[in-house]
Amino acid sequence: MANAELKFIIQVVGTIAAAFAAWELRDRIRERNRRLDQELSDGLMSATMFIDNGESPIKKVAEVTLQRGVYHLVIRSNQDGSESVIHDESLNSRESLEEYLLSKTSFRIGDFVRR
Repeated sequence: MANAELKFIIQVVGTIAAAFAAWELRDRIRERNRRLDQELSDGLMSATMFIDNGESPIKKVAEVTLQRGVYHLVIRSNQDGSESVIHDESLNSRESLEEYLLSKTSFRIGDFVRR
């Protein structure tokens, strides 16, 4: 009987700990999203990435703006002084922006900073 009670107590404690962790994560994501929207409403946010392809490094610069509720994302690639636009998208929500970044680019929403 004591073994079953101990298992039950461990399960309850584990469930409470998992719920607390999920609650903390939700609050952190909300705060990050609030800060992101505030910074975007003030202007442009950007992220830079360098990729070593063995020959010459490739510089990728991503810029995102928020205008009238639409997120506009432009990603440029620069190699050997030649710049080209590789992504130019307008997205209707932050979730769509995050999904697009995750599925089509190497950038993540947390990479962007106000400059």
